[in-house]
Amino acid sequence: MKNHVYIMNEGARAANYGIGTYIKQLVECFRNDDSVSLHIVCLRSDNKEFTVEESEAVPVIHIPNIPQINKLEEYGLYGRNAAYLLAEHIKVPDSGRLIFHFNYLTLDLFKKLKQFFPKCNTVYTIHLDRMCLGHKRNIRLVKDKLYQQPDRTSINEDERNMFESVDHIICLSTFMEDLLINDYKISAPKISLISNGLKDERLVLSEEDKTELKQRLFIPVDEKIILFVGRLDGMKGVDVLIKAFKKVVSEIPDSRLVIVGEGDFIKYFSLCEGFWHKIVFTGALSTENVCDFYRISDIGVIPSFYEQCSYVAIEMMMHGLPFIGTTAPGLDEMIESPTDKIQVEYDDSNVWLSSDRLAECIIQKLKNKETENYRSIYLGKYSLSNMYAKTKTMYNYYNNSSNESYN
Repeated sequence: MKNHVYIMNEGARAANYGIGTYIKQLVECFRNDDSVSLHIVCLRSDNKEFTVEESEAVPVIHIPNIPQINKLEEYGLYGRNAAYLLAEHIKVPDSGRLIFHFNYLTLDLFKKLKQFFPKCNTVYTIHLDRMCLGHKRNIRLVKDKLYQQPDRTSINEDERNMFESVDHIICLSTFMEDLLINDYKISAPKISLISNGLKDERLVLSEEDKTELKQRLFIPVDEKIILFVGRLDGMKGVDVLIKAFKKVVSEIPDSRLVIVGEGDFIKYFSLCEGFWHKIVFTGALSTENVCDFYRISDIGVIPSFYEQCSYVAIEMMMHGLPFIGTTAPGLDEMIESPTDKIQVEYDDSNVWLSSDRLAECIIQKLKNKETENYRSIYLGKYSLSNMYAKTKTMYNYYNNSSNESYN
């Protein structure tokens, strides 16, 4: 029985939070699989009218955005109207199986589609840790990951309804899986842990090629490159990294910090006083240019306070780049060596990282020539083939024995 999968996307927001990457990798997974027919639904699209286009041989349904939407009730109405449009467009053969794969909390859209297609199967991938960060007790979660009886007023009822109503939930980390089971009381069989996966785009450079690439990027050949990739905001720990780097460069003068990503540059420029010439802000880069920095860097640093299944960490592993992370939920479980992560500190009202400890780890990593084989971790856990196998198993789990029409 062929699976007809409609993957829910949401305009530019997807790219901001990595959901765009996730959907791109799903398309790559099933590109040559005749048992799965993928369709992308782009909600709140920039297109001015309902259109169906082809992107990489996959149909993309665009449902226009309504800019004046600013209330929860209006979001709900938009979702219900979107369902009516999709119901007119979707025609699944009787021999096929219809699956809606959600990536955002869109309860009204979900309910209406379930009403129109009662025999459909539904999947929801949780991409963000917004739920646990929104808990009043998030400090305790970071502290010891104890899942005691939560303050139920801090749990969004729409989230609970979505979790309870869908057929299956995909988690990207064991942290989120435990949170669903222990806080939201979702049954374990309803949850699949499927880590993010990336297509292997590693290109190994010779020392001569690395030298040439550094020269092309106007980076001194003898400098050691410390690389950060990600948004420039407080939860990514960029300020901590800059403070740590000042200590690193005082001990290893031939080091340079490269910060790749968008954000509030002005906020961080002031932290670079006296070290401007040793810190590079590139802004947003193309995938090809980011890969150039992965190939010439000596170590990566991910000083985040939370992640779920970091694409940056996976990219660094894929390129065989040693990196330092933190014990933040999600990121902690991606890093096997305890010497390659620093402790997230806490008190009753705040969470922070020690810039001194981060500096020590960077210095040690730059001086230590023997590093863990991160490439093997990527191949074993975060390859595209691993994501494909687990996702296909999940899609096939809910087999419909009936040949009745979905409509």
